[in-house]
Amino acid sequence: MSNKKLYFVLRHGERGDRHATTREFPVNFDPTLTEKGLIQAQQSAQKIYSLIPSGKTVHLVSSPTLRCIETAAAIASLFNIPIHIEEGFGALVAGLGNSPFDGLTHNLWGIEEVEKFCGAKIIMNNHLARPTFPEPDEIYKRRIQYVWDTYTEILQEDVLIIVSHMIVVQSLTSILLNTDFLVSEEGYCRLTIAEETDEGVNVLQTADYSHATQ
Repeated sequence: MSNKKLYFVLRHGERGDRHATTREFPVNFDPTLTEKGLIQAQQSAQKIYSLIPSGKTVHLVSSPTLRCIETAAAIASLFNIPIHIEEGFGALVAGLGNSPFDGLTHNLWGIEEVEKFCGAKIIMNNHLARPTFPEPDEIYKRRIQYVWDTYTEILQEDVLIIVSHMIVVQSLTSILLNTDFLVSEEGYCRLTIAEETDEGVNVLQTADYSHATQ
């Protein structure tokens, strides 16, 4: 079996502070997924599951926001693996102060309560980076590049799945393509897929969301 790595970079599902939902969330700047977002997360999990050969080991990492954790939970449940939380793969959370991640749901509720809420085991990383607010664009780009380089260097598993935000999906897609990449329209659960080859990295799909109901 080939030891070449396989990479999936997924945007979270539809967020509850921008679309109609009956689901409640305790932190205004850290919404849950909507009902449709939960369906999108399941559809994304099934899509990713269908593309990973049997016997491959999988590492799942998420931004610490609740909408990303909930999206990752659908994948975690299907693969029976934990979600690793890495602040370095997060995006800025306006309104939560200079250390935006201090005000997120897992700090308000506690990790165990978020695990119960999402139905998945959560492992908090020794974070490679912690963004502050505001974060200048050049610092953001260096941070994402550093976290990607470091995370993929120490990765032991065959497959890496990252669940994050649109801006991070764009940035990681750019890194994988080795050229600038920009998404020009909204679309939840956008998915980029890439594989290692003898020549480098082959990008198989760039931020596509055709697998998920919009």
